[in-house]
Amino acid sequence: MALPLDQDPEMLSDFLVEAWEQVEILDREFVALEEEPDNLERITTIFRVMHTLKGGAGFLGLEMMECLTHYAETLLSRMREGELAVTRDRSTVLLHTADACKSILQHLEKDSNEGPARYNDLMVRLKREAENQEAETARIETPAPAPAPVEAAASVRPSQNGRGELEDFQAMLLAAMDSEEIPGSAPDSPPPAATEVLAESAAPLPAPGAEISEDVSGGSQTCDSRIRVQVDLLDKLMNLVGELVLSRNQILQISAGLESSSLSSACQRINLVTSELQLHVMQTRMQPVSTLLNRFPRIIRDLCAQTGKEARFTMEGQDTGLDRTILEAVKDPLTHILRNSIDHGLEQPQVRTARGKSARGHIHIRAYHEGGQVTIEINDDGAGVNLERVREKAVSQGLVSAQEAQRMSERDALQLLFQPGFSTAATITNLSGRGVGMDVVRTSVEKIGGSVDLTTEPGKGTQVKLRLPLTLAIIPALLVSSNGQRYAIPQVNLQELVRLEGPEAQAGIEKIYGSEVYRLRGQLLPLLRLRSILGSAPETDEAVNIVVVNADGARFGLIVDGVCDTEEIVVKPLTRELKQLQLYAGATIMGDGTVALILDVAGLARTTKLNQEKVKDREKQDAASAAESSCQSLLLFRLSGSEQFAIPLTLLSRLEEFQANQVEMVRGEKVVQYRGRLLKLIDMAGHFGMMSDYGAETYRVLVFSYKDTDLGLIVEEILDVVDETLVMEPRSSSRGVMGTAVVAGKATTVVDLMQLVGDGYALV
Repeated sequence: MALPLDQDPEMLSDFLVEAWEQVEILDREFVALEEEPDNLERITTIFRVMHTLKGGAGFLGLEMMECLTHYAETLLSRMREGELAVTRDRSTVLLHTADACKSILQHLEKDSNEGPARYNDLMVRLKREAENQEAETARIETPAPAPAPVEAAASVRPSQNGRGELEDFQAMLLAAMDSEEIPGSAPDSPPPAATEVLAESAAPLPAPGAEISEDVSGGSQTCDSRIRVQVDLLDKLMNLVGELVLSRNQILQISAGLESSSLSSACQRINLVTSELQLHVMQTRMQPVSTLLNRFPRIIRDLCAQTGKEARFTMEGQDTGLDRTILEAVKDPLTHILRNSIDHGLEQPQVRTARGKSARGHIHIRAYHEGGQVTIEINDDGAGVNLERVREKAVSQGLVSAQEAQRMSERDALQLLFQPGFSTAATITNLSGRGVGMDVVRTSVEKIGGSVDLTTEPGKGTQVKLRLPLTLAIIPALLVSSNGQRYAIPQVNLQELVRLEGPEAQAGIEKIYGSEVYRLRGQLLPLLRLRSILGSAPETDEAVNIVVVNADGARFGLIVDGVCDTEEIVVKPLTRELKQLQLYAGATIMGDGTVALILDVAGLARTTKLNQEKVKDREKQDAASAAESSCQSLLLFRLSGSEQFAIPLTLLSRLEEFQANQVEMVRGEKVVQYRGRLLKLIDMAGHFGMMSDYGAETYRVLVFSYKDTDLGLIVEEILDVVDETLVMEPRSSSRGVMGTAVVAGKATTVVDLMQLVGDGYALV
């Protein structure tokens, strides 16, 4: 007799793990088969998986699953032998079979039975497709009791405690799932508990074709080299390693204050072993992104069927590893994004054709490691986001005023898509229109310390980029202090550290509309004082420490009292009372036993939103003012006598000096060996008709690049660099002269460098 389902729970659990993996393979392979209908290897793979499912179901006495997989196997056998072509209808009915198997597996997990569904219509469709018949009436006979699917099972008896020998049962299960000589399970005979499907002519079930001859024993080799571990056990191990890391940090801190070489050596050994253990335990929780991405071909196929669209789905970087908790957290956000790509992004086939595109859209997912994080990009080649439509919808919903909408940059307009309840859909459907898409994506991703970025190109497509931490348990962080307390900033958000001392600490920080900013390499950086955010009194230190951080593309500086050190910290969740605070992402225990709060950089970024808007307005004003005034940096130099010349500083690469004995002549032109190449020298004084015999031992040269070639301008003296608003007099007739202007209080000839060399002047 078949093994009773309640006889050995571990046996059933092993079968369920294997069976779920098999049906996921079926989902992926069926969709891929539609892309390559002539791929015999893929058809054979599907056939073997279906055969394995049938063997396991027969061994456990799962009559309904065995019948379904038997008729599916019959259809696949004919497709494998080339007797039937791979069509969308046949793929659909086979996918429905995989769905039915999923439903049966769900009932097995919950109730240890196959559930109430009988799937008569599905078996009729499988039989009809296998026989290549048109639609016809059919009926299903009541199944008869099943004989034993595996003869060896009769020789195994339960022990006195009501359980059979576990090892024997597992061996038989693997044999039943892998063997191709199971009595009654071959595709050329009905299954043991066969639910007979009778067509209108009451013809017996035809033989599907040749017997199976392929070896499907590879699964047992995999089982021999791997063991299955409960996820709860891995989580407990990770928590214990986290506690070990905290103890390691405490021991290292204590030993640092003691002068003992033996203690120091032991502490370093503990540090090394703990780090290795932490690495390997984290690796046990890491899973390839493919475990998540492999679900999406089926989802996209079903969405296309609902919307009448066509899409090709490709993946890249499936081997990229992520912590399983991260994978679970981003499953729903990625599904939301794909639904948007199909429903909002891709156009209907006739629309795409009219626009000169392929009728079939393309969705591409790419995963890769970058800067200690994992980035997942979702790209589509659809219509892109209609920014005007977004602005209009935002105004109609009262999110912004009409004036604010018009002033919005493209990035700011795209951020409106993440507002709760926002949707550009004209009507509500089962896919969209309720405004519960992108705001859920951002909330879910930011909850695990990630970020979402959206870019679009009208008419060409949209890209959504998710940046995710590798793990949530143990992360590297920068420790800072404020008002005597320590705080942790995750290193994934950290860009750089800036320290201002003395007069620069006061003069370097400016105020724009009451908000503090710092000019970092020519760009305005909004500033926040951690003391002010936490409600403490402002600091009076002469030095200013700025931690430059980035969250979801928003860059700002956080002023702290001091920067302590970098350290690996164990993230502890906040209590229920503190979870509503946007400033903190969690807490950690330091080496001295004190608690430090982990700052939520994304929450701080939302706090700085007003400051950033003011900074953007100021930058726009500065840019407009600079454009109107034509203020630019100029290099002043002299050629001969007292006449002053100027050239825009942005055109120059370097200022060099060469000794006279370094200058050589090539075909009547001066050259000098410079960085492994010959640098051509242009005699500026000679060009403007001046005395060029400087009689000096040193040549002062202005080096610039032109068409990937370095050129040097020989001048007599370099005077100064000034920022000047040019009020140009009419252009001179001399070639290479832009005009004349008053610069630094003196009449100056402004050189047009591009015209000077544009006609090939002095070029080899």
